[in-house]
Amino acid sequence: GQERLEATRKSSAAAADRRRRRAERGWNASPMYAERLCYEMDKLLAEDAIVVVETGDRSPQDWIDFGPGRRRLIGPTTGFALGWGIGAAIGVKIARPQQQVVALVGDGAMLFGQIESLWTASRYDVPVTFVVFDNRSYDSERGRIHFASRVARVDKSAWKDMSCYLGNPDVDYVSIAKGFDIEGAMIERPEDIGSVLGRAFAANREGRPFLVDALIAQRGPGANQNWHPDVRIADR
Repeated sequence: GQERLEATRKSSAAAADRRRRRAERGWNASPMYAERLCYEMDKLLAEDAIVVVETGDRSPQDWIDFGPGRRRLIGPTTGFALGWGIGAAIGVKIARPQQQVVALVGDGAMLFGQIESLWTASRYDVPVTFVVFDNRSYDSERGRIHFASRVARVDKSAWKDMSCYLGNPDVDYVSIAKGFDIEGAMIERPEDIGSVLGRAFAANREGRPFLVDALIAQRGPGANQNWHPDVRIADR
């Protein structure tokens, strides 16, 4: 039993090292990679932190240690449902007030009818850190659409993303949080991750919620097309 446990630990450590070396290819990219954000966050989270994940990919699971006796992961859903992470994190904190609770949500998820949950966090001083993985797109959904596209299978250069770009306007989540009287900060460079998360977790310890708007890179098929149909209702 002990030998098997030790072998498993070594295997897990080796796998983690392989992931780290693979991610280092874009380690200092700006916008930053989600892997870098999660890797730095892992070093700052409490040993018994509860992390609520509503992101389109599986980066948090790969880069945050959820091993036996460690932190607890809630989400993501298997059906890619959106619009639940902020409220869920608030509920988790109410149920586990002595444990650190952090919500990791995509910007697409934030725009899926849950921003108003910040009002509850503010009124009742729910000390959760909300981290928005902000790549101004439905990144994973764009990848799924591309994968299923007959156009992309014939000629990838002819395929165009028509529905997944979330810029123009670029949503300012820090200002939205401020509208609910919640302190927030933006992370634009990977070297600022530690200081901003430090501020967020300090605010939580003092009994206040905090929102982090983390600008991360678009990835996968069609990344950075940043196109949408040019429709102006005012011109009609």
